[in-house]
Amino acid sequence: MVFFTYIDWTTEEIARAFYVGKGNESRVRERKRNLYWQRVAAKYGHVREVVFATKDERMALDFEIEMIAVQLL
Repeated sequence: MVFFTYIDWTTEEIARAFYVGKGNESRVRERKRNLYWQRVAAKYGHVREVVFATKDERMALDFEIEMIAVQLL
């Protein structure tokens, strides 16, 4: 199984990251998330960028944590 880390961006002129996630291929394809995600995606649009892929789930999780930290700075 392959695990992915991904970032959801708004489609505004100056895109903003609003969600970082980790999961398998079906999780990456799935667009249902929490109410916050739904509201941002509905208002600003969204595009998903896969930024990391690995067979090691722990590595994908660690990369997700790192991306969250970077996006919050």
